[in-house]
Amino acid sequence: MTSLAMGRRTGRITLTRGGAKQRKSNARRMPRAEGGPSAFKVVRGAGLMVGRLALLGLVLALVASLSLGLLFGYRWLTANPYFALRQVEVVGNSRLGYTDVLEIAGVRPDENTLGLNIRDVEGRLSSHPWIKSVAVERILPGMLRLTLTEKEAAFWVQQDGRVFYAEATGALIAPVEPDRFASLPVVELMPGAESWLDEMPRFAAQLGTGRWFFGLRDIEWLQAGGGNLTLVLADGRSLSLDMNDWEAGLDRMDAVADDMTRRGEWNFARHLQASGGRVWVRLMKNGA
Repeated sequence: MTSLAMGRRTGRITLTRGGAKQRKSNARRMPRAEGGPSAFKVVRGAGLMVGRLALLGLVLALVASLSLGLLFGYRWLTANPYFALRQVEVVGNSRLGYTDVLEIAGVRPDENTLGLNIRDVEGRLSSHPWIKSVAVERILPGMLRLTLTEKEAAFWVQQDGRVFYAEATGALIAPVEPDRFASLPVVELMPGAESWLDEMPRFAAQLGTGRWFFGLRDIEWLQAGGGNLTLVLADGRSLSLDMNDWEAGLDRMDAVADDMTRRGEWNFARHLQASGGRVWVRLMKNGA
């Protein structure tokens, strides 16, 4: 016997045969218990993380061991007497003595060659006023080569009551030292004529071309001041010209010197003055 029953309040339909419960159409299913596959994933991820951390720790330990080994190795090398400094070769020095160079460089006999800071040695040498450039070469096991290029003094420059060595370009090198005296032409700058040093490079360059009847080494004394440039040459002649027009003035003097040489009068010329586009010559004959 089949019966149909409806519950108004519960909203459920139940079919029964012989009074037995068959199905509930609106029955809610209980959710499945979690923890199977999801728990496995969590455990697996944690295992991977632990493995990576262990690998990272191993790598860091290896790097630390290598660094420590290199540090101890470096200390051993820099203390090993096999690399003691036994020879220092100095090339290119003339004004500075061998002992002076070693003192400036700050190197000592038996100092470990590998322990030397080459950049520091170069810096100390380059800071000296007479050294223009330097190259330091380490030759293992125990040699150091210092190759220098010194500055070359061409003048004495008298300025502000002091006398300096100066290059041919006019660049000051160092004060004149009584214990290392070298006789050179004197450049005297009168008050207000200090700017002549800016003109010196071009002046020296032109004298070096052989453009005129004298060269840079023929000058014994040069004075700049009052708008004039006065030179005394080694042969006793003196020259005077406008400081602002010195190049054209020397060109005119050179033309006069050529003309006087052709006439056999150049040996009697004692003073030449160029001004206003003209040249005046003072002659001295028979010792007068």
